[in-house]
Amino acid sequence: MRHFHDDELGFWGPSWGYQTSGFSWFKDERMEQLWAARSTPTQTAAVKAAAPAVETTVIDGVEYVKGSEHVADYTMTQQFGGRGYEADYAYAANNMVDSLLAGSSWGTGPGNAVILTYSFPDVQTSTWEANYGSGEPNQMAGLNATQQDAVRQALQTWADVANIKFVEVADTPNAHGDLRFAFSDNVSDDAAAWAYYPGIGQYRYDWQGNLTEYNVSEIGGDVWINTNSLNSDFAKGSYDFHTLVHEIGHALGLKHSFENSGSGVVIPAAEDSYQLSVMSYSAYTDMGYKFEDTGDGGYWYNYLAPEGPMLYDVAAIQYLYGANTQHQSGDDTYTFSVDEPVLENIWDGGGYDTIDLSNQNIGANVDLREGHFSDIGVKYDSYNMPEQAIDNVSIAMGTVIESVVGTRFDDQIVGNDADNWFYGGAGNDTLIGNGGTNIAAYSHDVNQYQFTQIAADQWQVSGVDEGVDTLIGIQQVQCGDQLYSLV
Repeated sequence: MRHFHDDELGFWGPSWGYQTSGFSWFKDERMEQLWAARSTPTQTAAVKAAAPAVETTVIDGVEYVKGSEHVADYTMTQQFGGRGYEADYAYAANNMVDSLLAGSSWGTGPGNAVILTYSFPDVQTSTWEANYGSGEPNQMAGLNATQQDAVRQALQTWADVANIKFVEVADTPNAHGDLRFAFSDNVSDDAAAWAYYPGIGQYRYDWQGNLTEYNVSEIGGDVWINTNSLNSDFAKGSYDFHTLVHEIGHALGLKHSFENSGSGVVIPAAEDSYQLSVMSYSAYTDMGYKFEDTGDGGYWYNYLAPEGPMLYDVAAIQYLYGANTQHQSGDDTYTFSVDEPVLENIWDGGGYDTIDLSNQNIGANVDLREGHFSDIGVKYDSYNMPEQAIDNVSIAMGTVIESVVGTRFDDQIVGNDADNWFYGGAGNDTLIGNGGTNIAAYSHDVNQYQFTQIAADQWQVSGVDEGVDTLIGIQQVQCGDQLYSLV
């Protein structure tokens, strides 16, 4: 099935499907209706076979399954009169997650880590199964070294947040990766690229209902790029790179945010944008535009597109494969460009972490709570004039950032449940704690400041050159010479 153009954004989604033994199935809304209209299977779950055992590998204390050996699927128990294998896929019953789940994934079911191979087909040496997909291999071209490196970077954005190990392998006549990346003229002219979800290929049972043969479909996980982008370098920050990240999301088992296939859950239209998901088609217009010099005195501009998984994407991919707690697991400091707008989600695996905004030329509103958004840095209007960014940096579910260094302008900083440490710096700042024992830091000795209680658990602090701050839910003040208690 092909998903067609959003004229405003110029972005395209996937065609996907898989080859099964004896027939070709491409899922769309009509097929879903046909399956729903079938009679209820008479056979019970007890007669369905479990999928075969697979080899596992333990890496850094996490058990991984080889993706090429197993695909978890939700729908197969309902097919062929109920004679599928016992489903090992389940939806999350959480709209944030389910809004992106397509209904299949690599490995042995939600939360289980997976090792996936990937490769870059070559016109001369690569081979393909008969009746492959939409005939993409018939008009294919390989990626050059720069483009292949962009794919590696795009894969890493997903591996950073989830327990997915990507291993590059050669694409030969006898072997290839679980995921394959190539150009094809058979990709529709009005599509930038498309990809295939993880899929089950061939499975057979004996007369007693025992599973005797099980293969993962060759087509599942493959990404095909329109040859219109043949000369692109797919540089980070470009729409072409964004396209790679988006299509890999499909190859891993994520659907579009607005599609009611899979779980049937969607992100509401009023909220559906890149702010929440790289799987959306809709720009986050509150973040303005990204401008690029054309070299001839003019500018090219478009809406800002994320370079990696966003808030909902991280929640969904971690549900499928588990959270990568090894990523950013030390004491990390997050900084942001002064003049380049950003649209991103922070996933942090642990440690004592800091958001440092001391370089910024505009104030910030920071919210450290998981699932919340911060205004950090700048955005640009249609005249290329800078303004305050709006809700452009989110904190992933399960991420804890402990401290913030503010700007030299007026900031608002909201804490989380941890023991937070805030340095507002110059400007009139509002520092808000949310549980834990929270500290507001100041540069000078305590006798350089005046502390005035203005309400229960609220203080006003004024001093030499750091403005007039409002402290709410802050228990201690760290001055140059001592730790001063407010309670």
